Parts: sequence; structure tokens; C-alpha cells
Amino acid sequence: MRNSLGDLNDYLFEQIERVNDDGLTGKELDEQLKKAKAVVEIGKTIVQNANVVLRAAIASQVELVQVPETIVSKEQKRICAITN
Repeated sequence: MRNSLGDLNDYLFEQIERVNDDGLTGKELDEQLKKAKAVVEIGKTIVQNANVVLRAAIASQVELVQVPETIVSKEQKRICAITN
């Protein structure tokens, strides 16, 4: 698996295609459904993390709050300052 939100989106649709395979029955279908549930849960976590990063970036741009270094590093803040 690759590492962008676009890649996650592609992977989720690939998983839908696997589950939707008419040739799957019984145990194979159950295994794909288990995998699909796991992928969905992991995907939710990735999206939630991306949302936190986005919100931190927005907050650091607006400079209304101090963003902890655990969310946005000094280097990331420096890059944001340069690009603005």
C-alpha cells in the first residue's frame, strides 16, 4: 500500500470490488468481509489523523492558537511560513 489519501481511496474501492466478486462464497466471502472491515477501521483512523493534521495546519496559519510540536514540527511551521 502507498501512503496518500488518494491511495487510500483507491484501496478502499479495490476492497469493494473484491467483496463484490460474485465468485466468492462461504469461507472466502467471510474472509474478504473480515478484511474489508479491518480496512475500513484502519481507513477511518488514517482519515481522522489527516483531519487533525489539516486542522493543525489551518490553526498554525491563522495563528489563533499555539500548535503543539507533537502535531506540527518546527520544520513544518518554517516551511509553512516560507510558502506564505
